[in-house]
Amino acid sequence: MSFSIIVAIAFALALSTTLYNLFIGDKKIEDEEQRKKKIKKDAILAIVWTILLIFRIIYIMHER
Repeated sequence: MSFSIIVAIAFALALSTTLYNLFIGDKKIEDEEQRKKKIKKDAILAIVWTILLIFRIIYIMHER
């Protein structure tokens, strides 16, 4: 049970880091082409982390 909660916290931290990079970090890139690639990569990564976090929360709720 506690391992599932730790994993959910890790997913939430990864999601928040990815969102920070998406909204704050990408503005520092000068090259427009590199910025677009980084934004696409960060957006896909944020979607993946969100899906993993949702499934982990559902797993925790069923575990109880």
